[in-house]
Amino acid sequence: MNVMVQHLSNTLRYNGMYMSYTNNPNMPKVRMQAVMLVKQGWSIRKTARYVGVYPSTVLRWVEKRILGNNFSIPTLSSAPHSHPNAMPEEMVRKIIEYRQRYHRCAQVLHYLLNRDGIVVSLSSVKRTLRRNNLVNHSKWKKRKDHLRSLPEPLLVETAHHLIEKLIGTDYRDVGL
Repeated sequence: MNVMVQHLSNTLRYNGMYMSYTNNPNMPKVRMQAVMLVKQGWSIRKTARYVGVYPSTVLRWVEKRILGNNFSIPTLSSAPHSHPNAMPEEMVRKIIEYRQRYHRCAQVLHYLLNRDGIVVSLSSVKRTLRRNNLVNHSKWKKRKDHLRSLPEPLLVETAHHLIEKLIGTDYRDVGL
């Protein structure tokens, strides 16, 4: 077995499960070697067994090879490229423009945008300002320190505990 192919089958397994994405720097060359095996006459299934992937994966590599270059098939990012509910770029530009023009907080910007007919939620304005590093935090604002320890609880002596201590027994048994 080819050393790169063996390295591929070792890197694709993690605790018995297959990983959908790999950072293996040899992966583009291994993909290309698999495509070359298919071009030499090997079947898709035989090549997939040899490399240690599914046949549909080898088929995708062959299709990418036809569209791509002759030396390697690069690993593409698995990060999403867009979101169907993403805020339009025009609205993001408007929020940034209002921030730079008025130098006001998100609540005021939200009011001004809605007043001018640009319907946007307050949370979207805040998110846009935060993503574009347009939020200034006050130096003097108190920060909530969630890591500080709480003081020890006070021991509160109730009347019946005090009576028990004085009498030495439960006061209800004595008939008080």
